[in-house]
Formats: sequence, structure tokens, C-alpha cells
Amino acid sequence: MPAGFLVVKAAQAISRELTQPLTAALTVDAVLGRASTPLPVVPNYNNFTGSNLSQWLSAQAAKNAGTRNSVMLPYGDSTVAGVGAGTGANGVVNGKVGSWPSILAGLLSGGSATSVFGDNYISSIAGETVYIFDPTVTGTWVANTNGKTLGYYLNTTVVNTNTLVWAPATQCDTLVIGWGTHATNGVMVVKDESNNTLATLNQNAADSMRENIVTLPGGLGVHTFTVTLSSGSNVNLGYLRVYNSAVKETTVLTSGCAGLNSTQLISTTLAYSPINSMKFIAPDLTLIEGGVVNDWLQAIPLATSLSNLQAQITAAKLSGSAIMVSPPVGQPGIAYATQAQYVAQMKSLAYSNNIPFIDVWNGVFGGTYQASLMFDTKHCNTAGYTAIANFIVPALAAGFKAA
Repeated sequence: MPAGFLVVKAAQAISRELTQPLTAALTVDAVLGRASTPLPVVPNYNNFTGSNLSQWLSAQAAKNAGTRNSVMLPYGDSTVAGVGAGTGANGVVNGKVGSWPSILAGLLSGGSATSVFGDNYISSIAGETVYIFDPTVTGTWVANTNGKTLGYYLNTTVVNTNTLVWAPATQCDTLVIGWGTHATNGVMVVKDESNNTLATLNQNAADSMRENIVTLPGGLGVHTFTVTLSSGSNVNLGYLRVYNSAVKETTVLTSGCAGLNSTQLISTTLAYSPINSMKFIAPDLTLIEGGVVNDWLQAIPLATSLSNLQAQITAAKLSGSAIMVSPPVGQPGIAYATQAQYVAQMKSLAYSNNIPFIDVWNGVFGGTYQASLMFDTKHCNTAGYTAIANFIVPALAAGFKAA
């Protein structure tokens, strides 16, 4: 039996209780309607103080009260995007639904992962595109790696005939469009399946991040959206997401950035660079893997990784709570001892910033490579990402002790 499976099974049992809606008391006993009981202990949960997720728990309380959606942003590399969860030679065919953020959304009460963030840079893998990774998206737009944001922008330079089509299979009445301006950009038009124009967005301005929230004229239903360049030479699309305004949800944003290390994840070169996009979206909770897999693969110095992760934590705490989440164990080409140094540094940072740390590297994988959970030397398969999601989910409701 792979190391960590017993812990994951225990976490699954806890999660079946803790994904029930939270009451105002924000305790598991209140959730279950029972007298106060000793809290379960979850090994490899660290620095859960009971008070350092207050912004997240408040957002969940507001969601459960029907006031607003709560928003969660997993922030990291291809192990967050979900590379390896699909089929095909590179594990990306229909891989997005098998990412741990997508699976986590399905485990949460009222969770939803109905979003498109660029192409998650799947196009960096030879012969693959976002249209393979996420079949709800079709078209001929390409990834713009020069104007990368969370998941990388999708981009077109062909007027009118070059379309991007998104057909989410969910009931919705509201569309959110994330986009960026740039001095040489043109005008982007978004329409629905009835050819109603939902938004005409002039992107010709100094660099900035923008967002439009559109009430759909067709009302609640399953909708299809078409995005085109109507004039000018270039437009960029950062993200799309939908929801039903009458039913408040926990929105889990599927925005992993394949190929990025921690240095690239803190770039502020552009107004819509990944960390600036995180600040713009202002999530209630950021789960920070932080590009650490690529740090150890690319021999990013530990001191540099430490500084970069600190910048990510600081940015995340501007709007909400944060949790550090260590990545899966890679097959050593990179020695376990080397990987362990990066993981130990994540744990240390969590304590120094008074945020929790979920140790997936040890808690799910036992600090060794588990072939049954892995697609290749660094990416999980669906079983691995499922184990990670089940290990994380109890942390997102109150009611346990950190070991």
C-alpha cells in the first residue's frame, strides 16, 4: 500500500462531514448538530491555529448565508493545472477535469470549477493545445506567452473569422470576463448562442487588468459563448467563468500555470502578470504550491525560492487567507533529500507568516515516489490528484487539530 494512503482515507472520512455547509459558529460540532467533541487529528496538517483562516471562514459563512460567492485560487505550476490527469502521450487530453482543483471543487459543498484561464500553457507541450486539455473550449486562438497571466492569455490577431468558443455544461445566468488592455490592442466582442452581444471591450489603452460581469439576457440555462477580434490587430483573453447568481457557490479557479517556477510566478513586468492577476482577482483563499516543482527541477537556489514564495504569500494575504501546499514527490533524478529541503522551507515560511501548511509531499506520498499515483516523473495521474484533493478538503472547514 503506498505511503500516505491511510492518511488520505482518514481525510476522506473527515471530509464527508466537513463539506457540509458551515453555520455562523464555524465549528464542526455546529455543522453536525452535536455536542462539543474532541477534534480529529490530521497528520501533516501544520500551523492550523483556529484563527489564521478567519477571512476564508468568514467568506464561507457569507456564501452559506446567501450573500456572495466565496473564491478560492490554487496558485502554482503544471501540478496545479492538472498535467498528467488526462490521456494521450503527455497526459493532457481532457486533463483539466482531473486536476486537483477541479476535483476539490466537486468535494466542497457548493463548489464549482467552471472557469477557463487561458490555456494553462498546455501549448508548451509539443502537439497539445487548450482545446485538447479542456474540450469545452474550441477554436483557433493561441496562447500568448509574452502577455502571460494566470494560466496564460489566449490571443488572436485575425479579425472576425478567428473565434474562441466556450460551452460550459452548467446552468448559469452570469458571465465574468477577465481581460487586459495594451497600447497596441484592438476590440474584443463576446456573444452568446443567440448572437446577443454581451460585451464590446476596447483593449487599446495602457496596460491594466479589467473584469466585466454580465447578466445573461437568456436567463438561467446552459449557454455558449463566442469571442472574436472585431477590429484592430490583436486582443487577449485572460479568463471566463460563469455562475448562477441565485445560488451562492465556492468558486475554485482553475488557473495553474504549467512550466512556471517561483520566480516567474512573482513577475510584475506586466499589469496582468500572474501575481498581479492574483491581486486583481482578490481571492478569499489562495492555496500556494508556488512553482516549487519547477524550482527543484531547475535548481532554483533555496534562498531564491524562499524569497519568491514570501512574495506570493504577501500578495495572497492582501485579500484573504493563504495556505501553503507542498507538491507531489518527483522521481529522483532530483534526490529526495533535495526535494525535502524545498518542502521544509515551505513549512518554515508558513509558520513565520502565521499561515497553515498542508504537507502533501509527506502526507500523501510519504516522502517517496509513488508510481501508482504518478503519470510521469513529476506529474500525478488522476488517482494522485484525487488523493491530493481528498487530503486538502478537510482543511477548508473548521474542526480538526493539526498534528
